[in-house]
Amino acid sequence: MNWKTINIETLPIAYDKLVENRPNSINLNIGLSNKNISKQFVNYKEPSLGYMWGNGSFTHLPDHKKHLEERCGSTNYEIIDINCETYTNLLETLKIESLDLFVLDVEEHEYDVIDGMVDAKIFPDIFVIEHGHRTPEDFIEKLKILPVKYKLDYVSFVNSFFIKV
Repeated sequence: MNWKTINIETLPIAYDKLVENRPNSINLNIGLSNKNISKQFVNYKEPSLGYMWGNGSFTHLPDHKKHLEERCGSTNYEIIDINCETYTNLLETLKIESLDLFVLDVEEHEYDVIDGMVDAKIFPDIFVIEHGHRTPEDFIEKLKILPVKYKLDYVSFVNSFFIKV
């Protein structure tokens, strides 16, 4: 489709694989958040899968954290300091003028990322959010803080598809 892609991967070991597998993309080893700061990223080590299983986060919700501690052990995790940017800052830095699709999967840190979008000038036409441990309705409400309107179009498993109206 001749798409230009930007991939953001917080976890350093996953980022290395991303660079290897997506050499024609813009690949960034940063986090998205509500401020341009360094934040602590907590990544649990699953007994059989190790650190590469996709449950690291800046913001684990209490029920998810409890599940992770039961599965991995309450002290079996690493803490990584990650430089974070807001969505607004990222688009300005990369000089993005339009955005067709934005897929947000940040393990319960979605609200902070959306907070970092409020001052943006560019918004995606299609916004896919992994609602995971929240509900699609939670994001219908949260997206109301943005200066554009989104409607929920489709839900597939833990992913909510919103369309800009």
